[in-house]
Amino acid sequence: MSPSIPTIPTINFGANQSLCCVPNSSTRNKIQEHHSDTLWLAIHLPLLPLEVFALDPITTPTVVYETSQRPYSIVAVDNHAQRNGIITGMSLSVAHARLTGLRAFIRNYQAEQQALVKLATQAIYWSPNVVVHSSGLLLEIAGSLRLYGGLNPLLAEIKSWINRQYSCIHLAITPTPSSAMLCARHSSSVLIINQTRLVASISQIPVDLLELNQHQQKLLQQIGIQKIGALLRLPRSGLARRLGPSILNMLDRLTGVEPDPQITFIPSYRFEKTLECLPARTQVEQLMPWAKILVQALVSQLLHTCKHVNQIDWLLHHADQPPTPITLRLTDERYGEKSLLELTHLAFDAIHLTDAVKKITLCATPLRHIGEQNSSLFSATDMDTWPMLLDRLRHRLGNQQVLGLRTHAEYRPEHAWSFCEPGETDPKHQYAPRPLWLFLKPHILEVIDGNPYFHGPLEVAKEYERIVSGWWDTFPVRRDYYHARNNHHIDLWIFRELNTGHWFAHGIF
Repeated sequence: MSPSIPTIPTINFGANQSLCCVPNSSTRNKIQEHHSDTLWLAIHLPLLPLEVFALDPITTPTVVYETSQRPYSIVAVDNHAQRNGIITGMSLSVAHARLTGLRAFIRNYQAEQQALVKLATQAIYWSPNVVVHSSGLLLEIAGSLRLYGGLNPLLAEIKSWINRQYSCIHLAITPTPSSAMLCARHSSSVLIINQTRLVASISQIPVDLLELNQHQQKLLQQIGIQKIGALLRLPRSGLARRLGPSILNMLDRLTGVEPDPQITFIPSYRFEKTLECLPARTQVEQLMPWAKILVQALVSQLLHTCKHVNQIDWLLHHADQPPTPITLRLTDERYGEKSLLELTHLAFDAIHLTDAVKKITLCATPLRHIGEQNSSLFSATDMDTWPMLLDRLRHRLGNQQVLGLRTHAEYRPEHAWSFCEPGETDPKHQYAPRPLWLFLKPHILEVIDGNPYFHGPLEVAKEYERIVSGWWDTFPVRRDYYHARNNHHIDLWIFRELNTGHWFAHGIF
């Protein structure tokens, strides 16, 4: 059940906040006179087309323009260009004629989409329902209010987060997603929590901000419809006949009369980012600043998505050679930025670069959500030292040089173990006592006067363990195993081969 939405009297609608319009009777009868159980936050980034270029803070007037139509139209203007009379919607040719030295970029839709996807991935931290819009994000926040102690603390945290990345943001909160984004595009700050008030407020927004086709826009201009309120007062039958039934569906979703379903953003939990190293680098110490930027971006995404990784992959790109791959396998999934950078430095040190590195790519596929940590008798500090030591050894010596051992349900000692990844769970099997050190191949023992020797005569225990196994495969054994000790107090595990009577040393306790 959604938490109740408190009544907040503040409604900021710019210069038009005192204006309102009463909807027609058919619309009014369908709207319920109570607070909505959903609340949508729209985050509109009006300067996103400009900010995706990551320009240096210089004083050169800069704009971004569209090339889809003639004449080319300006869609984003920085402060320097705005102070010189350049505005959005102005044609590029007029802007150049008005301001000499104007810097212009073609709009990069792909970069904008990538930026919004990155924001959406982070925004899941505040709401499970995130929608990527063409110019911003939509977050359903009614269910998050109780978690954050109300609307104001939640908004303060979201605004602080966005302001660290973008200089200009518009926020709007309304009961429907379409109206929230519409209000955010129209004004920098809007708060409406009641559907009745919603209709009265959006009535003052120009119809130009609605997503209409050219035919619909031209027809509304011809009949003098400039505000949404005037559009809502038109007879619905005539409106549908002249503009199409889609206009009625859009208005009903906008005002909350009909449901307004949205496609929820599902994040891709694969991280991949590339940075260019200019100029090309050949030394490990020179590469680490770029590696640090990529690791910080990875850690940030993991924190916002509450995910773990157990492996990251580096690609060092060269000009004339294939990329150099480097894989970091992580024993502890909780590593932070400092530990990942240390392991990266060790891995980079272990390779020999014959060509300069021009680009660095970091890839990782987060595995699962971070869960509760199991309680332990040991302190967290004690537990954390082992995984880090293990990874240091692996990245300094190589993955194949640091291995674990796994036991198998097999009585033959040669077949009772195998190598495995360090830290893998080892099933428990009940055997008689076994030595920690087995010889790779049993050593035949010299026998003098019926007594086996190993650097001197052996004192052999009377108890023994008989192993008769493997008759079904190519390695059958028939042995009696004994504990033995020589004059140097070396404890051995020896056996007598039942078929031949020969004695062998197989391990040391």
